[in-house]
Amino acid sequence: MEMKKVLKYAMEIGECMLVSGAGVSRVEDTISRICKAYGAKEANVFSITSSIVTTIEDEKGEILTQTKRIRSYKTDFTKLDELNQLSRYMCKELPEEEEVKRKIAEIKKGKFVVFTEEVLTSAVIAAAWTSFYGGGITEGIIAMIAGAFVAVLARYIKILAPNEMVLNFLLSFFVAAFAYISAKFGLTEDYGNPSSLHNKGVIAENYMNDARKKIAKTLKVQEKEILFTSGGTESDNIALIGTAYANCRAGRHIITTQIEHPAILQTCAYLQEQGFEVTYLPVDHNGVIACMIWSVR
Repeated sequence: MEMKKVLKYAMEIGECMLVSGAGVSRVEDTISRICKAYGAKEANVFSITSSIVTTIEDEKGEILTQTKRIRSYKTDFTKLDELNQLSRYMCKELPEEEEVKRKIAEIKKGKFVVFTEEVLTSAVIAAAWTSFYGGGITEGIIAMIAGAFVAVLARYIKILAPNEMVLNFLLSFFVAAFAYISAKFGLTEDYGNPSSLHNKGVIAENYMNDARKKIAKTLKVQEKEILFTSGGTESDNIALIGTAYANCRAGRHIITTQIEHPAILQTCAYLQEQGFEVTYLPVDHNGVIACMIWSVR
């Protein structure tokens, strides 16, 4: 396949990945790998959430550059997985243009979702999150109603407000208003901040303490060892930095892979600045560590 075509389809895959929810580092790596697999001597990819710029040098020394502007997003992990599989297939098998073009078109087309399925899915997901945050049956029912209504509202607001930012603002406004009205009329309870000293905060703190006890009992650890964080990145930072400093007398050498999440790679970079030695193991096209035998100092 001509290098111009390779760049075109690599950028198209990168664009679809970014729109579907991929991180910018993953998009950059994917485009670079595809171009180099087809013979590019060098591939420089720069991506942010709103654009992708790629410059490559082919075997003849010709410089090719392409830019993609990203104007809308729709998270789709199924489509993202299919794009990842396609990129790995291209790097391994080097398929011709027609096959790549057909596969991209099939992925873009995706699976048609019936409107009723979309509404039902939105309602179930909203109720599931309510349960995750300790809500009861009443809160779950309210969340299902809100989730279903948001799905219906989104379908018709898109006609009046095709701009993604305006659409998100209107939907967020509705959810916030619905939550305020529900709380105002006593449709929800136990919504306090567990760090606050007022009665609602104390009740919420009791729920957290009860959850901590149950988790500790299940994992057979002490309650003080259970920490609640705001998300995966914070958890990764605490675990990695905490473990590194707690065991620094035993050694200051950390081993990870080149394809870890930025939450791990950036934390490792920080630890390197603090005097730790970090080894980044390479992987093959399947994400498997390429070298199975390593000597650890």
